[in-house]
Amino acid sequence: MLSLQAGSSLPTSLTGLASLRSRGDQHRSVQAFLLATHSDRPTEDDAPRAQELVVEPHGLVSAGSDWYLCASTEGTVRFFKAVRIEHAALLAEPCSGPDLDVAQAWRDHRGRFLDQFTPVSVDAWLRAERWDDAREWSICTSPMDASGSPPGEGWRPVRLEFMDDLHAVTVLLRLGSDVRIEAPDDIKAKLLDQIDQVATLYRS
Repeated sequence: MLSLQAGSSLPTSLTGLASLRSRGDQHRSVQAFLLATHSDRPTEDDAPRAQELVVEPHGLVSAGSDWYLCASTEGTVRFFKAVRIEHAALLAEPCSGPDLDVAQAWRDHRGRFLDQFTPVSVDAWLRAERWDDAREWSICTSPMDASGSPPGEGWRPVRLEFMDDLHAVTVLLRLGSDVRIEAPDDIKAKLLDQIDQVATLYRS
């Protein structure tokens, strides 16, 4: 049985899947029992829906604190989030597809996902101790030349890149008082609007 939590180390069973081809054991498929994604409709008793798939493994991808299994099923390359894999067992059937460049497949997959959104960049001052959080939650966090004066000691000027406005506001709310936006003004206005709505809710 395979059980993972976000941010955990890679379990031995998934490590085995990643090394199949390097051991010359590429003539096996993998049967994976996958937990339902959040977008799937629940069952009548609200339990997560699950499905069994026979997949051909290509490798593993580490993205942030998450692991993904890159595998083909019915001729389609997919990425399965490790935390949704409940069980994985080797089968005797040989893999039928060609080798795959997993790194390139991931870049293509990520590119198609990001194409659905309108990216936005935010210039801000960030407390130094929140650098790692900002890097994990944004698409990209990079240092930039200072513009204006920092709110105090221990702040650094950064450029934060997000998938879209909603992503930006969500992350900025999580960073709370440890970030101060300099630009753009529309993101600053949307953040302040969300803060006002929260404050109104708790004051009512």
